[in-house]
Amino acid sequence: MKRKPVQDFFLFLIGGALFAAGIFLFANQVMVSSGLRGMGWSRSFGGGMGSSMGGLFPFSVEHGFGLLMIPFDTGVAVLQSLVFSFRTASLWSLMTMIAMIAGGSGLSQSGFRDST
Repeated sequence: MKRKPVQDFFLFLIGGALFAAGIFLFANQVMVSSGLRGMGWSRSFGGGMGSSMGGLFPFSVEHGFGLLMIPFDTGVAVLQSLVFSFRTASLWSLMTMIAMIAGGSGLSQSGFRDST
């Protein structure tokens, strides 16, 4: 079978556009809110932020390791406070999004098919 590079390129572009549009529509249904309530945390972190690494490295740790964990613990605490939820969507819109994602990835991958 003879390859057609222009046709394969356009299939790749159309597939990529369908895939990107499907991902965008699906991601548009996700709502992200903060789990912070008032002045304190609304969730328990199991003893506070300082004890997240307690007991994990009991020996052979360099002295500067604790300073490295301060920004890491802060970032993890912020990420743990996020709450993800999905908006209600009809079955038709959900199936359309899934078909766009699957069809787009299939079209974009068909541009890379083997020429044998």
